[in-house]
Order: sequence, then C-alpha cells, then structure tokens
Amino acid sequence: ERHRERLVSALLRAGSADELRRAAEEASWTPSPTLTAVALPNRHHDRGGLITTDPQTLEVRDDAIELPNRMRMFLVSNV
Repeated sequence: ERHRERLVSALLRAGSADELRRAAEEASWTPSPTLTAVALPNRHHDRGGLITTDPQTLEVRDDAIELPNRMRMFLVSNV
C-alpha cells in the first residue's frame, strides 16, 4: 500500500520518468498509455468499491490533493 501511495504522489507532482518507473516497479503497477483522474462522491465509492477492484486503478489519499468534502479521487488506467 505504501508503494502505491508513493507512486500516486510521484504521478501527481509529475515526477521524472526514472522516478515514475521506479515507483511503478516498487508498487507492482504496470504503466498504461492513459491515466484518467476521476472524482466520485464517497457514497458511490462505499457501495461495493467497484472502481477499486481493478488493480491498475490507484486511489488518491485524502491528504494528497484538495477536494471538496465527501469526495474521493482515483487514477484510472486506459479510459
């Protein structure tokens, strides 16, 4: 989990290609051609966690980016 958090942090701050590659390897995450940020109200996220079942989807921690209350952000591959 910590490795995925580091990867998300590197992606959000536009880390270098080497940093992103290293973080992806440590997180056992395969880079995809596209990555889309999706913000959802918590009530949608709490109902079965459908968006988080894909291992390529990265969840953004609450303190990583400023969002309105009761919102969650995800980075979804290949949308």
